[in-house]
Amino acid sequence: MSDRYNGGISVKIGSYQLKKIAAYVPSWEIVKDTFTAYDYRTVSVYRGRRFKLSVTTGYLTPEELSDLQTALFAHSFTVTTPDFTGAVLLDSCSQPLEHANIYGKYYTVSFAVSAVAVTGGSGSL
Repeated sequence: MSDRYNGGISVKIGSYQLKKIAAYVPSWEIVKDTFTAYDYRTVSVYRGRRFKLSVTTGYLTPEELSDLQTALFAHSFTVTTPDFTGAVLLDSCSQPLEHANIYGKYYTVSFAVSAVAVTGGSGSL
C-alpha cells in the first residue's frame, strides 16, 4: 500500500506523523457571544475563529491503527498541519474495518479535532 495520499499532506499528532491521508478538510468556525440587551435587542460580540479539522486516513494496518489511537486518545495534544499548529481536542473518531482478506486487515479512521483556543478575537466585551 502506498504511504502517501492526498498530494503528500501529512498531519503530526503529538509525536505521531500521519502520512496516509485520503481526505483532509480544514475549516474555521466563527465564535460569537450572543445575549439579549435590556431593550430586547440581540447583541453579538465576535470572539474569534476556532480551527476545526476532519481527516480520513488511507488503509492502515492494525499496528498503524494502534499507533494512531494512542496519539488521538490523549486528553489534549498538539497538531501540526499545513494550515494550523496548536493544541486541539478530539471531537469524534470512528475506525471501521475497511478491507479484510487473506493478506490482512486494513482499517480507515475518520476523526475530527477542534482547537482549544480561538484566534483573532476582540478580547473582551
